[in-house]
Amino acid sequence: MHTCMHASTVAKPARKVDLQVRGMPIELRRKLAKRAASKGLSMSRYVIAIIEDEVDRPATINEWLDQLEARRGPPRDRGFSGADLVREIRDAVDRGDPV
Repeated sequence: MHTCMHASTVAKPARKVDLQVRGMPIELRRKLAKRAASKGLSMSRYVIAIIEDEVDRPATINEWLDQLEARRGPPRDRGFSGADLVREIRDAVDRGDPV
């Protein structure tokens, strides 16, 4: 059997390294193994998922605020101000209108 594959069509596997954790308390290892099994994951895959989640979180409140600012984008003109909206709601409440 002859297979012809071009280098550009062959996906390269992601580079991986091993990490050893020394001094892990036995009880913590037991809990990790139990959680991994309950999710149908190997302990390695479960620990990698935990680490990925953690490193994707902002480390400080300032990082979090920067991320929010970047998502928000430029302010948009909606044709009314916040004060106008509050005034309209208060007037509706004073009239007994449903808000």
